[in-house]
Amino acid sequence: MISINSNIEEITNQGIFLHESYCLWQNLAHPNLNAEYERILCDHEEFKKVFLESLFGSIVTSIYMLCDKRADALSLHCIIAEVESTYPDLREGVEEILSPIDPELELLAQIRHKVYAHRDRNISPQSVFSLVNMSPERIYCCISSILSALDLINWTAGIKSQLGVTTKALSKSDETENSLSTLLL
Repeated sequence: MISINSNIEEITNQGIFLHESYCLWQNLAHPNLNAEYERILCDHEEFKKVFLESLFGSIVTSIYMLCDKRADALSLHCIIAEVESTYPDLREGVEEILSPIDPELELLAQIRHKVYAHRDRNISPQSVFSLVNMSPERIYCCISSILSALDLINWTAGIKSQLGVTTKALSKSDETENSLSTLLL
């Protein structure tokens, strides 16, 4: 059986990877933030399209996985259930962080269910995206809340400092952005 600390570490790393993926997606989806990126990416439209689509699918799937409420899933909810007897206040703290993003999580679940994990034959992916109408800012709000929940879990369990997960995610995202810059410039 895998230890609870190993499970916490695994979902923490998934949260950090999610943040990196989002930052990379944002930089490539909105290259006008960097004129050189835009110039280079114009020459590689097909690569950009495929890469962005796969990144976005990964982002949606990762958010769903981290917030999955099924008892057999490795997720934030699973971790809380496992440590609830040792840290009885943890559930309330994590729910306080995640409950404001419940509407966004429901919308992202629709994208995951109808486009990425299961392809709904009765509706086109474009129609799903139009119905859901999820902005990048709302997606980032979900990711930020997930990182805050991971911070609380790690800090409560004595694994990382109070903002250790968020700090590491920001650092790793900076590294990813620097690597992107090296590749494109």
